[in-house]
Amino acid sequence: MRYAEFRRQGLCVSSGVVESGCKQVVGHRLKRGGMHWAAAGGNAIIALKCCLLSNRFEDFWARRAQKAQYLVGLYTTTGPAPEPRDKTKKCA
Repeated sequence: MRYAEFRRQGLCVSSGVVESGCKQVVGHRLKRGGMHWAAAGGNAIIALKCCLLSNRFEDFWARRAQKAQYLVGLYTTTGPAPEPRDKTKKCA
């Protein structure tokens, strides 16, 4: 980083502001009474919270829908649909 240049411009070069922001966003959401999180669940909640706070919430859901559509395409067969099972027949 170009600390001297940023200081001349009056910009903050310390990490305290970022650390405080992380503490507020992460701590406020994940450390409420009685909450227990696995890493994957905690990461997902934080991703949503960050998208909400940065006004990118709609973009997040648009990307999720696009990814889901792609995954559905991967697992959908291209052949004919199977014949429906005759529910009147009994097993032998």
